[in-house]
Amino acid sequence: MTEIALWLANSIASYGFNKLLDQGYGKLFKSEKEFKDQLQKLINNSIDEYAKEHPIERMDGKFPFYESQVFMDILLKYRLFDKNEILDYQSIKVRLSENHNILIPTQEEIEKFFLIFDRTVKEDEILEKIFCKKSAPKEIFKISSIMQEIYEKQDEILAQSIENSQKLDTLLKKEVYENKSTKYLTNAPTQEILVVGREKDLEKVRNELDADRSLLLMNGLGGIGKTTLARKYLVEFADVYDHIVWLEISQGVVEAFAGSNVLHSNLGLVEDIKTLKPEDAFALIMNRLKNMDGNNLMILDDAKEDFASMRKQLPGKPNWKLLVTSRQNFTGIKPFHLDFLEPEDARQLFYEYYTTEKNDALLEKIFEPVKYHTLVVELFAKMAMMNELTLSELAEKADAEGITISIPTDVDVDHSESNIENILEYLIRTFPVNELPEGLIIILRKLAIMPSIFEDYRVLDFFWQVEDKNKEEFHLNLNLLTKRGWLERTRNEYKLHGIISQLVLNEYPPDYDFYKEYISLLLSISLFEQDKENHIDKLFIIPYCLNIIVYLSIDNDRLIYLMKNVASLLSYHGNYSLALEINKEALTNAEKIGNRRLELQMISAMGLNYENMGRYNEARELYEQILCEAGEIFGENHPNIAATKSNLANVCSRLRECTKAKDLLEQALKSDIEIFGENHPRVVAHKSNLASVYGDMREYTKARGIMEQVLESAIKQFGEMNPNVATAYNNLGQISLAMQEHDPAWEYIQKALLIAKIVWGAEHPNTISINKSIIYIIKSLTYIVLKGNGSDICDVLSKINKSLLSTDVDMKKYIEFLYVLIQKGDAMGYYEKLSPDFKELVNDVRNEMQQRTIIETLTKFTIMAIKSHETQDDHIEEIQQQIEELREEANSEVRKYYDFLLAYAKGIYSEELKDMIDKPLWEMFIKIKNGELN
Repeated sequence: MTEIALWLANSIASYGFNKLLDQGYGKLFKSEKEFKDQLQKLINNSIDEYAKEHPIERMDGKFPFYESQVFMDILLKYRLFDKNEILDYQSIKVRLSENHNILIPTQEEIEKFFLIFDRTVKEDEILEKIFCKKSAPKEIFKISSIMQEIYEKQDEILAQSIENSQKLDTLLKKEVYENKSTKYLTNAPTQEILVVGREKDLEKVRNELDADRSLLLMNGLGGIGKTTLARKYLVEFADVYDHIVWLEISQGVVEAFAGSNVLHSNLGLVEDIKTLKPEDAFALIMNRLKNMDGNNLMILDDAKEDFASMRKQLPGKPNWKLLVTSRQNFTGIKPFHLDFLEPEDARQLFYEYYTTEKNDALLEKIFEPVKYHTLVVELFAKMAMMNELTLSELAEKADAEGITISIPTDVDVDHSESNIENILEYLIRTFPVNELPEGLIIILRKLAIMPSIFEDYRVLDFFWQVEDKNKEEFHLNLNLLTKRGWLERTRNEYKLHGIISQLVLNEYPPDYDFYKEYISLLLSISLFEQDKENHIDKLFIIPYCLNIIVYLSIDNDRLIYLMKNVASLLSYHGNYSLALEINKEALTNAEKIGNRRLELQMISAMGLNYENMGRYNEARELYEQILCEAGEIFGENHPNIAATKSNLANVCSRLRECTKAKDLLEQALKSDIEIFGENHPRVVAHKSNLASVYGDMREYTKARGIMEQVLESAIKQFGEMNPNVATAYNNLGQISLAMQEHDPAWEYIQKALLIAKIVWGAEHPNTISINKSIIYIIKSLTYIVLKGNGSDICDVLSKINKSLLSTDVDMKKYIEFLYVLIQKGDAMGYYEKLSPDFKELVNDVRNEMQQRTIIETLTKFTIMAIKSHETQDDHIEEIQQQIEELREEANSEVRKYYDFLLAYAKGIYSEELKDMIDKPLWEMFIKIKNGELN
């Protein structure tokens, strides 16, 4: 099966199958998979037959037209969408010419391919009924512009269904519980539950939170009942609180908050958050929560390692109480350790679910080996009841030989791993999963590979693509598993406990074939375009993908692509170290299966990881490795090569190799303009980066010219009110400011700020950043005034003053202060009337001027010392004289640096000399020596 056939069949099936059902064609197929398989076969057969009859000689890395995704789109248009449309060869040729790696066919070759394809369709009785009847609706196979963008990415043809991602996004955004008030800021398990033997523990939780304590950490062994007790507290005392947040920490604290769509909605932050990175979204959410009045409760269930570093950022006194459950201890937090149930309480819990008979002696024999572990007691009771076992039969079935649970005397000692292993072993021996009905086993296997969190039944329907006719049975089986104790339920949500997941996976080790369709779904959802999507909404998919990566043997390209996708998401969301770890493993797996194209993609991804981590030399090494062989693999003009050159240019720019960065970007720009055209986002990005490099080289006129092109393209493509336009205006403002052209800098940044407030909102980090640019302009003008050159900027100050709104009272006062300072040199009376922020601004500029004077002096002496060391000039006496005059005024670190310069000027150099000076000063010395600073 060719990859292109797979891509096309998946695309059509994803978009078309439900519409086929609506039009009455669905009865021709048992399932979407059958429809897809037949379509794949049809396309593949057509390609094979044509290639056999009309072999095409490959050259210079180019490939035949029928292997391109562009031609598959043409095939849809002329043979599937509308067979009566007249073949327009010229337009086809233009489309194919957009990619210089495609061997352009003649009109005769296209017509021959169409003849073979038509014949293949007619030979398939079922597909012929769809594609060859006039009644077949054209819209069935309409592919959206988003899919168009996806299949133009030659190396990511495994993307299948954007529609799936949108549908799941809608499900996840929908509130499961429709609250009539905003008490519950997130979905929360508010259903009454049975809790036995935890009365004292519940009272302790209440007393601790009622006291002047804002944080309570409840820890204990997995399955001991931490979450159950937290739920019980919520149900019992919800009325005490004005607002409630409940979040399950499946990945991390930041991700839990940033990924909670219901929370965003209830806080009125949906639009503000959708383009933010998780850490920025988290900061915005925390700010909103901390400013909430009332007596509020936050419950974080199953906190992980990152809680220790994040807890101080969470809301606390006086308005918030925080209840955290975790298997872990955290330094500096005294935990409330939840112990095993007392035997009499455990027996009571057992008899709540098992009502056939009572026999305490037998229960002791069954549960003493596991110290009456809560989850074991409840599961045994439900399973014994459902299977109609007597207690004698249950005792006989329970094989506790060699099973021991150790209870730590010190709660800071973690015995959980060995204890969990013993509990798992006991469960497996007593109630093997393979004794369940097949339908229940299938559901358990599906849920076991997912994160252990509550999922709405509609989301489960979607993840496992449950057909409408099977949904009733699927939901009945979910309820049956709940009654048997295998699943937890609250309202319409289900959860497989982490211990049960391990039990299932131990008995049924995950294999690719069982999870194949699920993996395809994850592939399509995890793929993203960095500049085109709302990435906060992609956060939720990361733990699902990570589970697959952890549990499955990675031995095919689809799983490696999944690793690549999730690593990209992790990297975008700032988790560079984990992304790098996954990409390294993916590279190893790509090498094992011998897919060199995929290996190069993983090397590129690792390069981006290193770049994001500031490890630029390692990134450069990888990018250069790719360029050495990418031409042979992809073809010389492939977009991947341009992308790698652009990445390498970014690294060179960071390493201050500006000339090399410029050359690489110009090459990438030329290549991508030929392939995509002047206004394509990739081309615009290259131009923006090139302008930045010219800025670093202080060639500001060139930088501004290129950035003006970027602005023009952005306005043409997106319209005036767009984030990309705001960014372009801001960049132009920065360039103008660097050129000391304050008037245009002010106008550009004001335009950027106006757009930013509309598209992002006033509190958005990007808006705040642009607003800081306004302050930089004012600082620059203040510096000029304090230097005594204020008369040169009177016109600029006048224009700024006229542009200010009547509400900009503080800014107007500051402009007036600068005017008086220019005219009289003394504006103390006006200074005293300034707001504290503007007073601080004046002091900042004065301090920066002092620092700049010191640096200018140090730079001057450094250059003289270097010249003397290289015997170009003899400045030793001059240096010694001036250093003697200045050294007493300098601080100790600068005095050491002067001594170092004097020794260096005399030709003396050693490691001891280097070690005597401050690291920042040494770095400055090296940059001046290398010509990187003037």
